[in-house]
Amino acid sequence: MDSSLSLDSASIIPIELTGQLPRRTRLEKPIQWAAILTIILGIAVAIILWAGRFAVQLTETRTALRHESSEATGVVEELWKTRVNYSFAVNGRSFTGSASRSGPKLRVSDPLTIRYLPSNPAVNHPAAWEEPTVAAWLPFWIPTVLVLILVGMLIKMSIIRRLLTEGRPAVAVVTKCSRGGRGQIFVEYEFRTKEGRVMTGIWNESLEKIGANFCVLYLPQNPRRNMRYPSSDYRVVQ
Repeated sequence: MDSSLSLDSASIIPIELTGQLPRRTRLEKPIQWAAILTIILGIAVAIILWAGRFAVQLTETRTALRHESSEATGVVEELWKTRVNYSFAVNGRSFTGSASRSGPKLRVSDPLTIRYLPSNPAVNHPAAWEEPTVAAWLPFWIPTVLVLILVGMLIKMSIIRRLLTEGRPAVAVVTKCSRGGRGQIFVEYEFRTKEGRVMTGIWNESLEKIGANFCVLYLPQNPRRNMRYPSSDYRVVQ
């Protein structure tokens, strides 16, 4: 046991944190973590594939409407903040469509020139404008966000593991407890490093009484990076 620890500290700091560094760690619930990461990655890949097909289809539709289309006079049926719904007739058959509202100022019942494919009038669009280019690539933002979330999770897990393998133990004291507007829990604490520096931290897992003591781990080279011990993600293996 570290001889620099006081009796009070020794009663709070677990024995597995007082041995030689680096400590050995083991991932808690590895199957669950593997399933979560696989699901997030699978959803991202599926959306990327779908978005790719969507972009290709939109490009092909635009090209066909430019070079192979006919025109008909339709009428505005509904107006929304960003969309316009319309109807038109071809050879006595009625068709409907919807487009981003990026053309001239319109009102319900206004006439609207529609460009359509003679072979399939269900493929149509107002002749006065085209769908914004961003529409083809907007779905790619969803997998991008998912991948960023995945990367963030991996970075967080790496930091936690480093704290468990290399972190120095200390006794922390709760200085403030509060709940956020949506029920979030915020517990602020402070601790003193081996060199005598007073550092602070925060967690949001459970409420604690002000003045309560518990164990934290911090990186000696960067005490601002610290965490409450134990971790629900990894455990120290003696």
